[in-house]
Amino acid sequence: MSKVAIVRCEDYDPDLVYIAVKRSVDYIGGMASFVKPGAKVLIKPNILSARPPEEAVDTHPEVVRALIRIVKDVGGTVIVGDSPGGFPKNVDHIYEVSGMRQVCQDEGVELVKFTTSKFVEGVPICRYVYDVGCFISVPKFKTHADWGHPIRGHPRR
Repeated sequence: MSKVAIVRCEDYDPDLVYIAVKRSVDYIGGMASFVKPGAKVLIKPNILSARPPEEAVDTHPEVVRALIRIVKDVGGTVIVGDSPGGFPKNVDHIYEVSGMRQVCQDEGVELVKFTTSKFVEGVPICRYVYDVGCFISVPKFKTHADWGHPIRGHPRR
């Protein structure tokens, strides 16, 4: 059975995000129960397109930063990557606008592009998954309905 933890965070202040993400990971057993010292970890945010964090389209870079720090705290080595919108030609631009490039530079971790895959039972799996001891998928909790658009005054958490 899967474990799920939900922790409220009032905004994207880096310290508040770190506390909330750490608390949620602790609720499901703590990062050390998933990542052993020296393990290589792939963090995969949900990056759709070249949209800034305040538009709430992609996984917020502060959530990724918090996970990077939590993995490092238990002795893991991190790489971050995705295939935004399914292998576009402008991945560097997307990483820049989304804030992922800056977070990875700040935290000293490699930011990779998912450009090659291996088919497993007809499903393409990014090659980086086979190079790591742990894979952390970081979805963006959102809706695609217009009523949740932040410009219209609705919350974007």
